[in-house]
Amino acid sequence: MNAALTEVEANLRSRTSVPAALANADLLGRVAAEVGANIVPRSSMHDLLFTVRGQDYPFTDSVRVSAEPTSYEITLRRDSEVLEHRVVDVPSSAEALIALLRRLPD
Repeated sequence: MNAALTEVEANLRSRTSVPAALANADLLGRVAAEVGANIVPRSSMHDLLFTVRGQDYPFTDSVRVSAEPTSYEITLRRDSEVLEHRVVDVPSSAEALIALLRRLPD
């Protein structure tokens, strides 16, 4: 399990008055077992940003997640270019996020 992801999830769960933070925390909980140690989770209350360990800002490779009321927007970028953008419903969000995270380099 990715300890940094667990820390971000706990921080988001403490934002009880921010629906997007709670939705992102739920998503993190559903993907935690699949996120490798090479992935660095970063977060604001409204968005998640996954980057690759060892890459500095500006990040070459990333996956950004934005929580909407009934869906998530998930975007894979490489060198600032959008490689894939998905809008998925909540039940499909964990599978979609894992698929894009697996496309990040090791």
